[in-house]
Amino acid sequence: ATVLALGLVTAWMQVLGTGWHDLQLAALHQGWEACRTIQAWGQGLPADQQDGVRQFTDAMSNMVALTSALLPAILVLKVLPGLAIAWSWYHRLAARPLGQPVETFADFRFNDQLVWLVVLSVAVYVIPVPDVVQEVFANLLLAMGGLYVARGAAITWGSIATFPPFILIVVGIGTLFILPVALGGWFAFGLADTWVDFRRRFRPADQTRE
Repeated sequence: ATVLALGLVTAWMQVLGTGWHDLQLAALHQGWEACRTIQAWGQGLPADQQDGVRQFTDAMSNMVALTSALLPAILVLKVLPGLAIAWSWYHRLAARPLGQPVETFADFRFNDQLVWLVVLSVAVYVIPVPDVVQEVFANLLLAMGGLYVARGAAITWGSIATFPPFILIVVGIGTLFILPVALGGWFAFGLADTWVDFRRRFRPADQTRE
């Protein structure tokens, strides 16, 4: 549904005379304006705090161009959870809902053959191709990377969901402090699940009939 919607929106924008490049320029302009606003706000702070604000805006400005170039993938990753929530509420409210209900987050997975999209996207950076092609596959790589991060997080959640709430809160807060490392670990975990199938290995023997 997300891919279909993305295609329809792209076609609609072409009819209106607007392309993804225009949206990326708008996102770039908005990001720069946010940096200027923060920097102007920091002018009224003490000198020692102004250095911290300046370092933050410098780091933020370095990310503006990257996020604008990867805007399509970011939109896809934002839309997917919304679709899952909408489908879940549809099954709760409809008298005779169509299709299958959304599974729990711990069961989140997708077709294992999509791993070839990751391989293809990485291969594009080795093979000399035009910048436009590289940008397309960079967005594809980010979208697939987000899906594999969610898959790895789902495996982790399935293994700790029965822990006491206090332990879950402590783990959640601790994860925020090592978020970049956690994201990388979840990506590797989700990617490895393509071949290992961790949830099947973690499932009790009476459920796997082994």
